[in-house]
Amino acid sequence: TGVFTSTAGTITNGQTVKVRLTAASAINTPAETTLTIGGVAGKFTATTHTADSNGLFTGTGTVNNAMTPNLAAVKGIIHQERFMLFDVAENVLYDGQFKTYNGNAFTASVAVYKNGLNDPQAHMTTEASGTIDANNKSIELTLTGTNYGNGTISLVYDNLYERGATHERFRTDHTSIWEGVTHTVNQGAIFGVYTVTSDAVFEGSTGSPNQCRYINEAKSIPDANVNIYMLSFDAEGFHINQPCDHVGTGYAGFATIVDSTNPPSLRTTDGKMWFAGTNGTNSNFSILNYQAP
Repeated sequence: TGVFTSTAGTITNGQTVKVRLTAASAINTPAETTLTIGGVAGKFTATTHTADSNGLFTGTGTVNNAMTPNLAAVKGIIHQERFMLFDVAENVLYDGQFKTYNGNAFTASVAVYKNGLNDPQAHMTTEASGTIDANNKSIELTLTGTNYGNGTISLVYDNLYERGATHERFRTDHTSIWEGVTHTVNQGAIFGVYTVTSDAVFEGSTGSPNQCRYINEAKSIPDANVNIYMLSFDAEGFHINQPCDHVGTGYAGFATIVDSTNPPSLRTTDGKMWFAGTNGTNSNFSILNYQAP
């Protein structure tokens, strides 16, 4: 029950010692201290993790020097140290990585994709800072770059989507399919995903005129505690005369299943998918409806 100190002292048998140390500001970084009693050293380690922000968020934003002040329907998927935010109307996606925390404040690096591309001349990667309210699960994010990489985004946790992740919610078959609009270099094509096997491996393709196919067993790995699926895949052209507008390897991102409020989705509950993936150069994000054949 004494005052914390680093000065050597004396204890007797049966007494208890408390140890305190300062945690690292960087995420996933250990800090260590050592307590030595009677010549025996014990090491204590504390590792800094994120705030409890995993989940699905909705919000608004003002970016691009307020020339596009209406990011009116931002969707946010946050899982551990990574977050992906997108606005379909503006065709913009933010792929971010939390870097440090200091209380509720954080810093992050954010890659900005507009019309499916991370364009070094216009959007590139920007630094960001903000705050997380872990109790109410609200997030304020300030982007310090240029164009769509400059501005603010405000998000709140949407408990409407607070459900566990299961393959059953995600899986379809070859007759039913997830369909929607791509947000790639050439927008407007139909983007379809069907899932197969008990592991919910999915195969996806985008429609004319730039057909793409997702390969490499883009397996969904669900986090059982939150409604988020982690994805990894490659994109290639469907046919030699139908090139893919976002061909490339090393895509990673998220998918999540939420309720659908707009027919013609086949089902109201679990009838819509948020999908987002990037590989550092290209991106595709979509809001897909569960469709009958």
